[in-house]
Order: sequence, then structure tokens, then C-alpha cells
Amino acid sequence: MVTTDDDQSNASCFHDEEADLVATPKDQSAIKREKIAETEDRALFCLRLLVIFFLVAAAVGISTLVYMYLSGEEQRAFESRFNSDVRKILDSIGSTLDRTLGPADALIVNTLAYAKTANLSFPFVTLPLYGLQATKLLRISKGFQIHMSFEVREDQKEEWEQYAESHLKAIDEALDIEEGDPDWYGPVYRDYGRCEIYSWGGVPKEAPNNITNTYIPNWHEFPVSSGSSNISGGCPYNFDQYNLPDVLQAILYMKKTQKAVIGNFPNVNFDVSDPAQAQIKAIMDAGIQQLLPPGTDAREPFTQVAIPIFDSVDSVYVDTSEPQRFLGFMALSIMFRDLIEGLLPPDSNGIYLVLEQSCGVPFTYKLDGHKATYIGVGHQHEEEYSHMMQEHDLAGLIVATHSETRDSTYTGIPLSTEFCPNTIKIYPSAQMEANFTSSSPIIMGSITAAIFLLTSLTFATYDCLVSRRQRLVKEKAMESGAIVESLFPEDVRNRLYQENRQRQTMEQQISRFEATTPSGHFQRNTNQIAQVYHNTTIFFGDLAGFTAWSGSRQPNEVFELLETLYGAFDAIANKLHVYKVETIGDCYVAITGCPNEQEDHCVRMVRFAKECMARTTSVTQRLSDVLGADTMDLCFRVGLHSGHVTAGVLRGERGRFQLFGDTVNVASRMESNGVKGRIHCSEETARILRVAGKGSWLVPREDKIVAKGKGELQTYFIETTGIAKSTVSSVSTHTTNASHVDSTQTTSTSRLDSLEPSTTTKNQTRSILSNTMAHVSRSMKDEITATWPLSEHVETLVEC
Repeated sequence: MVTTDDDQSNASCFHDEEADLVATPKDQSAIKREKIAETEDRALFCLRLLVIFFLVAAAVGISTLVYMYLSGEEQRAFESRFNSDVRKILDSIGSTLDRTLGPADALIVNTLAYAKTANLSFPFVTLPLYGLQATKLLRISKGFQIHMSFEVREDQKEEWEQYAESHLKAIDEALDIEEGDPDWYGPVYRDYGRCEIYSWGGVPKEAPNNITNTYIPNWHEFPVSSGSSNISGGCPYNFDQYNLPDVLQAILYMKKTQKAVIGNFPNVNFDVSDPAQAQIKAIMDAGIQQLLPPGTDAREPFTQVAIPIFDSVDSVYVDTSEPQRFLGFMALSIMFRDLIEGLLPPDSNGIYLVLEQSCGVPFTYKLDGHKATYIGVGHQHEEEYSHMMQEHDLAGLIVATHSETRDSTYTGIPLSTEFCPNTIKIYPSAQMEANFTSSSPIIMGSITAAIFLLTSLTFATYDCLVSRRQRLVKEKAMESGAIVESLFPEDVRNRLYQENRQRQTMEQQISRFEATTPSGHFQRNTNQIAQVYHNTTIFFGDLAGFTAWSGSRQPNEVFELLETLYGAFDAIANKLHVYKVETIGDCYVAITGCPNEQEDHCVRMVRFAKECMARTTSVTQRLSDVLGADTMDLCFRVGLHSGHVTAGVLRGERGRFQLFGDTVNVASRMESNGVKGRIHCSEETARILRVAGKGSWLVPREDKIVAKGKGELQTYFIETTGIAKSTVSSVSTHTTNASHVDSTQTTSTSRLDSLEPSTTTKNQTRSILSNTMAHVSRSMKDEITATWPLSEHVETLVEC
């Protein structure tokens, strides 16, 4: 047998260990399936993360929105209540001032009317029953003291002092009213004497004010126990108001503008660190304290509303656009607490009211329902609520002119908003906000989050169950896909998948058609899955002696051998891109050039056959220890033929990819007429190998075979140098005995040619064969039978 360098290089792969196949690349379809599965898993994982992210984001977002909405509702309710309370406070202060000034204006009108009726001239006017009228006025208004002072020229000073002394009966009448009033809470001072116009300390004034050149002594004062009686030497009248700088400034302003004014709050404007101012403040506080009801602190802020008295009594409204003769003024003293107390409902708590004086220092009150608490001097509200501050001018709250709403009861002199303007600033507090703050936003937000959490857990549980089911489905799909891919080529699979989709669509159309046309007929029209491949090589191979071997084995042993062996063949097929068609019993069928065209289909298939032969030797040797020593006697027999085939799928039950055509039949004949341990091929396969430069692989078979439908055919063996089991039990034994066999063969052939079929001939032939078989291994019997042109009788002897 001739061996070339190419044969030696190819033979080196015949003795590779079976571990070499471990590194064999996977089938591309399997890799593709795994990549698709991995892609789908990643996509599903990303989708799951996205859904979880959105659920968490939705839980956080919606819970936050619920919390913010409910908190916003509480905040809006808080702000709405604060705004409502602010309107109540401002409206109430304005209404209180309006109701206070209205009676004062009426008292002025009474005085002017009395003077006109009695034909009296100012300042020489004393209003009858002044004390009684003043008492009524104070009960209606929020004031705690009222007095009227008339301006006295320097030339009238002496006459006025005589007039006042002669009309002290009016003071006594006022004292009688105080003493007889069961609601009066202050002392009654009657030990007073004659008083000239005086200044601080009861010192008589020798000259008028150098600005006005007039005096403005107090005259009608109620209550008369104002403190001037015991502080100024026991005189309840004739104190020159010009001695008070604030009063002087207010009178000058009233004369100039002809408007009423609200003064500053003098008792809080003292610098108590100055001893002189501290002493004056103490005197003032003591005098004020006598006029206040028990429990009222004279140190709290008070102010005076000063209304000028003009010589005009002919109209309801004083025409301030024309100059009026100034006669004097009325001053109404008011505690600021009385303006703001009792304004709010009981559930309105924690409102800070700051009054800023342009002519003094600010001070702060806190309103809790009906109660007003003096906090002290300065801005003492809570700074974090400064942004909610609302402000209004104090004087601007009084509806005082005829051009405004008729709800006003005050029709007197307009009130100025420019003289020492006092601004009211109102702030909420944490206490007030707490009335509108609850745990509802947190509870509802938590409930919302819990709902989403429960939804997320439900989704996670459902997703876990679905993922488990999907995993099982995917595994089954992968297994099914692997089975389908092992049965059908890729292009065939794609066509089957497409046809299945078309069939489903068509069945739906049929259902709709039959539903609308019961007697109609719908023609099904599908394309056949079949194709002709012109250049292919088909491999048929089976195990010689398998039938006898398997008859003495258990089924699991039979399958262990076939799975191990054909599994190794599958790995080789994947490596060399050979398409496995099927296995029928112990017969292995494969093809190259189909379903994908391959120019080297013949050479590729020969290499595949050689590696299968080598792998058979390796596998049987390895399994002989498990399956029995006679497993090593199994040899592989291969038949190859090249040509065109028709390949496709016969649709129906258990349809699979199949090959049809004469090429398949011839390849089967090559295998059935072959020799175990050898690769048998047709003339066409041999021709293609020669064209490919592989003619050295071919060994012509000496005898021709007879194939059904083909007649006699010249065939070839493909050299498989290096496969020990495919020739003799060992290469050395084959070499040693080769010459002897050849000589014996020649001798036997020459002798047999001249023999007749007689008894002598049979005995001689039997003797020759016995001697020959003693030197030839049992594995050579089929080869001898195939190569020697024995007669019918000799073949019978060989079989025996």
C-alpha cells in the first residue's frame, strides 16, 4: 500500500486523544441560540430593573406628591386662616376706632351747639353735664379718658383764670358722677384749689408758648382724677398742654392741615436708662394706672386721638378745604390692648401683632383668641414667618370721610395718615401653624408607599413565578430548538418557521371565510420545502459485527456505545462543517455540499471519514474495559459517493430533513459492498479527489462490484494508513506477514484457477486456506474475500 507525505500528515490526526474533541467549536446554531437567549435574558433583566425602578420611583414620587399635596392643603388652610384672621383684626381695629371717634365727634358738636345756642364765645364755654356725657362716651368707645382744651390768647389769660375759678362747679359735678358710679374703680380727689395756668410741678406760666403765643389749658377732663390733681399740686385743670412736646407738635400739625391725628405711644418711648426719663415715665405710669381698671398694666402702650375743634357747626362734614378758625382740641386716650382684644375666635391662636411707630419704638402683642398679651418693646415675632407678614397703616383703617362707605359712624374731621404714621404688622407663628399641621400627610404618604410596596412585592412574586415558568419554557425551547436544529438545516428551519406563521394566518383566514360562507371552499396553497444540490458527497457508515455484538448486550450498553461513538462523530462533523443527516440503527449518514454549498465537499468528507475511522478505534478500545473485550473487534465500514441530491422536508407526522436521489442509493451501495475498517468510494468520488490533487489517497479495488440498477462498478478504497484496527491487529504484525500473505495469495490463486469443482479440489482448497488463515488475523477475512476472485465453492468455505 502506497503512503505519501500527505497521507502521513493526515494520519497524525487519527491517533489524537478523544480529549481533542473537547475543544471542538460548538455548532454555530447552538452558539446563536445561546446568544439570543442571553440577549433576551439581558433585555428581560433590564426590563425588570426598569419596572422595579419605575415602581420604586412611582412609590417615592406619588408618596411624595401625596405628602406634598396634603401638606400643601394644610399650608393653604393655615395661610387662608391667617389671611382671614388678619382681615378680622384690621377690620375690627378700624371699626373700633370709628366707633370711638364717632361719639367724640358728637360731643364736640354738642359743645359747639351749646356755645352757639347760649351765645358764648370760646374759650369761655362750659358744657353742662359734661361728666355725664363723657361717661356715656367712654362706655361706648374704647377710651379710658377724654378731655377738651380751648386755646387762650395771652390777653385772655387773666380773664380765663377768673372764668375757670367761677365755674369749678362743673368739676364738682364730674367728681359727683365718679363717686356715684358703681363701676368707677379709681380714687376721687376733691381737695383742689384755685389754679392759674401752670406747667410741670404746678408752676404758673408767665408767658405763652413762644411758637403759638397762646395757652391751651385743659378744662373739660373726665375722669378728673387724672393724676394731675396729686402730681401737679392738687389742681385738676389749667395744665398748659403746650408743655407736652408731643401735644405741641400735634396741635401745630392740626392747625396746618385741619385734620385729626393719632399720636404716638408716649409711655413706651422713654429711655429708661436715662434717670430723668425714667422718673417722668414713672409719674406718667402712676397717673395712668389710676384711670385703668384693675388688672390693666399702665406700662402697656397707650395713645391719644386728637380731634381739632373748629368754629364750624353748620354742616355735617367740616369743609377742610377752606381755612377754619382753630378753637381747641379734644383728646381721647386709648389703650392699644383695647383695640385688639376680643377680635378673634377662640381657636385662632398664635398671631403676633407689631406696631411700628415712625415717632417712637415698635412694640409687640400676641393674640390668642379673645386674649391679647403684651410681649414688650421691639420686633418679637418669629422670624421664620416674616415672609407671611401683612401690614397696614393704623390711621388708614378708619373710614373717616364722606367720600367713603356709609358704614362709618364718624363724620368728623378727617384723620391724617401722614402725622407720625403707625404701621400695624401681623405675623403668624408656629403655634398657629400647629393647629393646621397633622400627621395625615405622613400617614397618607406612608399608606401610598405601602400600597406601592405591596404592589411591588406582588409584582416581584408574580415576576418570580413567571420567570420560573419562562425559564422552564426557555429550557424546553432551547432543547426543542436543539432537536429541531439537529434535524433541519438553518435555511430549512427558517422556511418551516415562516410557513408555520403563514399557515396560522391562513387558518385564521379560513375560519373567517368559513364563518361568512358556510358552503365555500378555500384552496390551501403552500410551497414545497425542497431543493436540488448539485455538488455533494454522501457518507454512509456502519459498524461491522454490530448486530452480533449487540445481541449479547443490554440495551443501555448498546446505547452507551452508539452515543459515545456517534457523539464523537458529531463533534468531528461540527468541526469540519459536515452536516449529519440521520442515524439508522448503527448506520451514520452525513453529507457535505448540503445544505450549504462547499467547493471542497469531497475532500472534506474524506477527512471526516478518516477521523471517524480513527475515532472508532479510540472509542472501542476505551470502552472495551466496560463493554467487553470483543468490543475492540468492532470495525467501521464507510461508503462515499458524490453527485447531486434532492433535499428537503416531507411535511407530515415526524417530518424531518431527508435526502433523495440516485446519489444516496449509490452511497448506500458503497457502504454495503465495502470492507470493514476501510473507506469505500465510487468512481465519481475518486474523480473529484484526483481533480483536487488527492489521487494518492486512492487504491483501486481489484474486483468490480455489482450494484442494483447499476451493474458492475469500478470502485476505490481510500488509504487510511495509521489505523491499526482497520487492517490488522498491529502494524508490525501486518508488515511481518505481508510477504507471506502475498505469496500465499499468489499461490492459491494460481492453483485455484486450474481446479475443477471436485472433492479433491475442495480438500486441497480447504488445506490452502487453513494454512493461510493461520498467518492472517481474523480482521483480514473480509478483505481476502473481497480481493480474491474465488469461486462459489471457495466463498462457501470462507464463510464457514
